[in-house]
Order: sequence, then C-alpha cells, then structure tokens
Amino acid sequence: MRMLHACSCLILAAVVSFAAVASAQMPAYDQAGPVPKAIAAAKTIFVSNAGSDSGLFPEPFTGDSDRPYTEFYAALKAAGNYTLVGDPAQADLVLELRLFAPYGPTNANKQNGTADPRPMFRLVVYDGKTHFVL
Repeated sequence: MRMLHACSCLILAAVVSFAAVASAQMPAYDQAGPVPKAIAAAKTIFVSNAGSDSGLFPEPFTGDSDRPYTEFYAALKAAGNYTLVGDPAQADLVLELRLFAPYGPTNANKQNGTADPRPMFRLVVYDGKTHFVL
C-alpha cells in the first residue's frame, strides 16, 4: 500500500512538472501584428459573393445560398463605416465571402439519424488596386 501511494505521488509530481515546463515554453503574446495600411486607409468596399456549398440550404439553414452574402452586405451597410460600391474597380478593398462545409457532415442529428454539416465562413480581403490578399 505504501509503495502504491509513493508511486501515485511520483506520477502526480511528474505530471505537474511536465505541465509547468510545457506552459513555460509557450511564447508570451505581446501584441498583435500590424494591420496593413490598405485596410486602415480604406473608404470604399466591394463585397464579392463566392457562394455557399451545396447541401447547406434549405436544410439545415433557412433561406437560400445567397443568405450569408445578403446578411453580411446588409450588416456592413448598416454599420456605415465604408461606402459600398457595385464595381470592384472602384473599391479600395474587395471582400470575398464564402460559406463552406470543409469536412462534410459531422454533426449527427439524433432525431432522424442524419448528419448536418458544420459550415464555416471564409472572408478573403483583397487590395482593390494591387489585387493582393491582405
């Protein structure tokens, strides 16, 4: 019994020591990286609809495949921080929005035995003049 207690204490000490060493090796987060000047200076934006993966609408979501784009556009317009333009050539920034399910169905629906996809948004920001990804 005494041997079991001693082994348990040694294992616990090793785990605690390993956790302390592992956390000590993590670099500290000092500050965020710089924001590209083109983003900070932007006044006009064009929003590009890169679409949605098939199979996401109308189930498990409501609406149609343009819903994410429409709601994102409306939110940007309501915020009033930028002027939204209808031509990418007139924009300081081009925002490309896409809704996709990268790994297919992953969330099992227990009621009917089907699986729902877990979608993600992808927003790519391009410089309107150089077309580089920012």
